[in-house]
Amino acid sequence: MNNEKPDHLPATVHSWMDYFLNHYLDGINQYSAYTRTGLDAVIYDSAYRDGIEGAMFWQNKEMMQTKKWQFKRNLIEKQDDTYQYKLEIITPSKTLTMALGGNEVTAWITEYLIKEKEDIYILEKYMPYPEVDINGVNKIADKIGDRGILRSHVYGYGQPGCWQDACCFYGTTNMIYATYDDPEWVHEFLRILLKKKLEWVYKLEGARFDLLELGGGDASDTVISPTLFDEFVLPYDRQIVDALHEVALRCVYHTCGGMMKILDQIKATGADGSETLTPPGMGGNARLEIIKEKLGKTMFLQGGFDQLQGFINCPLERTKKMVFECFRKAGKDGGYILCPSDHFFDADIRNLKAFSDAAKECTY
Repeated sequence: MNNEKPDHLPATVHSWMDYFLNHYLDGINQYSAYTRTGLDAVIYDSAYRDGIEGAMFWQNKEMMQTKKWQFKRNLIEKQDDTYQYKLEIITPSKTLTMALGGNEVTAWITEYLIKEKEDIYILEKYMPYPEVDINGVNKIADKIGDRGILRSHVYGYGQPGCWQDACCFYGTTNMIYATYDDPEWVHEFLRILLKKKLEWVYKLEGARFDLLELGGGDASDTVISPTLFDEFVLPYDRQIVDALHEVALRCVYHTCGGMMKILDQIKATGADGSETLTPPGMGGNARLEIIKEKLGKTMFLQGGFDQLQGFINCPLERTKKMVFECFRKAGKDGGYILCPSDHFFDADIRNLKAFSDAAKECTY
């Protein structure tokens, strides 16, 4: 993460999904999963004062409750392993509602919280952010020791970045239209979210996180144009990166999707690293050699491995060959962490071990 050369290429995953742990690893925890696969440990945890570890507010109704932000979640339908919930947030001014569906793999929003433009001021006035338990974070860091790193994300109700969070509140398509129809409202919405995120970031001082994630796929160049990124993403996320640096924390900018047309903007965020380097086979457009050339001198890189081609129904030799290819393209001079391009839900354990073993052969 300091753009230096380690003894060998670090190899990890972009966190373990519960679905994968339950279906492929007998329900073990993330610590044991790294031990079993031989991968470098990146522990995801967020010790909030109420004891909830990183859940979004619609996943855990106890996460944040105040007298002026009362949360209710009602199950409206359940069929097999698929569910639908209706959510209510009761405030002194208005009751906001949203709906989501989900299953054991993932969740999805079916009704957005923000329906009228004035609703953003309800968020500004009443929406709480969780308090961070600094001692709790540092106890986790002590537990990890030198076995790996402790990572989390800039808090958001949907995604870490301001634009990405707004898209989870209002809908990606709606947000894009609004940048043309009412850009001042979009900026006002983003300023409200930025203010709350900055207040939360400054509470992290003294927390021994090794890395905080910012960004999100709604700002990738397969979703919005570089012009929209320049106006509605960069000015806000750059301030969050600056704040993280003020409290001595590193930041990795997460772009799951296309990134080749916004490399200059990603660099301009000032983040310490860039991920997920998503290849075309996973819906992105990453070209590792070019990314390394443009970003590698000032940012560490993480990702780039096509998990669809390398983890499922894949000969072990092909997995290893793909690792060596990623190392050749992005590992030059260090500053590269081999990782799948974002989450995965299905994989052959043998391929994960081959992925880990091949990385150990990539020495400097």
